[in-house]
Amino acid sequence: MNAEAIDMDLFMKGRFNLYSELSTLFSSFLSYERVSVLRSLILLYQEAFGAEEKLAAEMIISKITAWMDTNRAKKDNVDFELEMAREHTKYFVLGVKKVPDTASAVLSVKKLIKREQWVDCRRYYRKYGFSLPAGAGKLEDSLEIQCLFICTMIRKRFGAEISEEFLSTQRDFIGNHMLNWLGLFGEKLIAMSSADSIYNALAMVPYVLVKTDLECIIGLSE
Repeated sequence: MNAEAIDMDLFMKGRFNLYSELSTLFSSFLSYERVSVLRSLILLYQEAFGAEEKLAAEMIISKITAWMDTNRAKKDNVDFELEMAREHTKYFVLGVKKVPDTASAVLSVKKLIKREQWVDCRRYYRKYGFSLPAGAGKLEDSLEIQCLFICTMIRKRFGAEISEEFLSTQRDFIGNHMLNWLGLFGEKLIAMSSADSIYNALAMVPYVLVKTDLECIIGLSE
């Protein structure tokens, strides 16, 4: 990707929107409209997908479309909202199927907090003056907080020249603190969820989109 051939502000705003959307993907229950937005987001990035991501995205889109077709008639039903809330709780809050959305737990065989994972994230955040939002109930190495860190870094660069130091920081954090666990997280969520669950369809979305974003950032430096 040639940095001189693109609108850098528009590119960075697109990245900001991407990570804003991913930050809440598993933090609260999903609505039908939200799933539709996520599908559109994946389609928006399809031109940037590499061969591996393109195959994964096609499968994701197929699953999401099937889920939307199945649930379209009840999308405005209150009982459907309760059903979605219960499903979110089952996978991310309570129950035997809980799948932690933190690097420390995903990379631990026994789902325990691997101290070095979240301590490394805390150290990285302090280096760049980032602190957890007030009232945040997440660990530093959760998907939500990692995405918010990327958003904060991007917001600080709006309207300013994009330096190699900024790009290097983005590459390092995404490559070493996000992609080291998002693929495994997705695989575990697929294994734990039923084939017709929306979370089975969305499990690999963070990995596919973040990996594509990293490839774009790398391209800016070439």
